[in-house]
Amino acid sequence: MLLQTSMAYCGDQVCTAVLDFFRSGRLLRQLNHSIIALVPKSDHCPTVADYRPISCCNVIYKAITKIIADRLAPALEHLTDRCQAAFVGGRSITDNIFLAQEMVRQYTRKRISPRCTINVDLRKAFDSWHLMAPSMGFLRERKGLGRETQCHRAFSFFAWKFSRLIKRKTTDSEFNFHPKCEKLKITHLLFADDLMMFSRGDLPSVHILMECLQEFRDVFGLSVNTSNPAFFMAGIENNMLCDILARTEFTRGEMPVRYLGIPLAAQRLSVRDYSPLVDQIANNISRWAAKSLSFVGRLELIRSVIQGVECFWLQIFPLPAAVVEKIHRLCRNFLWNSKRAPVAWEDICHPKNEGGLGIRHTQTWNVALLARVLWNIHRKADTLWVQWVDAVYLKGGSVWEWQPKKGDSPLLQRLAEIRNKIIIAFGSPEAAIQHMAEWSNDKGLDTSKAYKYFRPKRAKQPWQTVIWKAFIPPKYSFILWLGLQGRLSTRDRLMFLQEDSSCSLCINMQNGQAPIL
Repeated sequence: MLLQTSMAYCGDQVCTAVLDFFRSGRLLRQLNHSIIALVPKSDHCPTVADYRPISCCNVIYKAITKIIADRLAPALEHLTDRCQAAFVGGRSITDNIFLAQEMVRQYTRKRISPRCTINVDLRKAFDSWHLMAPSMGFLRERKGLGRETQCHRAFSFFAWKFSRLIKRKTTDSEFNFHPKCEKLKITHLLFADDLMMFSRGDLPSVHILMECLQEFRDVFGLSVNTSNPAFFMAGIENNMLCDILARTEFTRGEMPVRYLGIPLAAQRLSVRDYSPLVDQIANNISRWAAKSLSFVGRLELIRSVIQGVECFWLQIFPLPAAVVEKIHRLCRNFLWNSKRAPVAWEDICHPKNEGGLGIRHTQTWNVALLARVLWNIHRKADTLWVQWVDAVYLKGGSVWEWQPKKGDSPLLQRLAEIRNKIIIAFGSPEAAIQHMAEWSNDKGLDTSKAYKYFRPKRAKQPWQTVIWKAFIPPKYSFILWLGLQGRLSTRDRLMFLQEDSSCSLCINMQNGQAPIL
């Protein structure tokens, strides 16, 4: 912000400094200095490991690395392995979560083929205290990823190197793939420095994965946090289990486990497993409730912040009705200051031109976001997740003809329900495809158009164009909105309190909405 306001005075000098680097290939040493700051990862941080180090770089340095990163970006899509989803255009964090969830599904079954999943917590060299302690001041890196690589896209090259390494190692005849992974040769998933590896539950396969990890650590200066439970196994006998754990030096984990902020479970998630989402919303509301917020302020926080938190979960899971009701209750109590709600939540979740307040309906938004996943499978999007679904479930067929079985993924069963609903609405799969194509663009399905179709409709209200004006203070617009729906707390609506219902201005008239307006 300071630089933007000062560009009129120093813009020419900044541009000259950046261009000089690209002409000469040299950079003034002082421009390469950075301040490493610690950002807490959670509310309670008793140890240094609970903080995330970030580099506060010089603005000119940032501009140079940003230009380099933008020039490299088009090539990354072709260079980066399909198992790496971060910092590459067209790839999404949800694809990794979908695949990881499918891999660990049914891990609690007793009669199951041997399999294992290793969730690795990679840490950069400067994340460890033994390196930082003797170097307080300027850090002179001899190896490693540098100060957070200054550019996230550069990490894609390290991920690509690891992917090539693990592919070369797993061509060994002793390596056995994780069930449902052999056809696409899936051995790992990477999102930035979050790594998850898969193999059959035998010692030779796990040994090869650990060799790859050790070599990657040695070359790039990474360390692995072995204190967190990171090893998940199923169908392995006890004697083999002990040998594998001794080889990995990891502790055995229990399901559910958090991966990229989302719980992974071997079975269908229970209502309790969604507690991180509900707790996060409740914590946000508790922080805001202590402040003096107007109704419009509370409404905007629900619409922008809380529904933004919801969106990440809604595009991954079909949320149970009980979880949706908990979220609605929290939002409703926050919006009306824990008082009796004069307007039903279902009525609020309509556009303003239909008499609502423009809040998205959670369940309908969930359906619209999952419809985008269905459309990606239909158009065979170039992602590892879609390729895996096509190979394992569809077997090269059409998603419009596929019928789910009892033991199939809960996500795919829900997608089949949405598909059937769309087919019934439009009459045939061909008509459904045609209409969904109208909702889509080059990047995929436009979820706002899908939401507009799925949401409940009602008649437009002519008075909405009168009350929602920029020159009308929001407080008065809200009072008018309540009054026009007959929801103001007038005496005729408080007769159950045994109050006098006559108007204080017109003694002979009952106090209601119409005389006030």
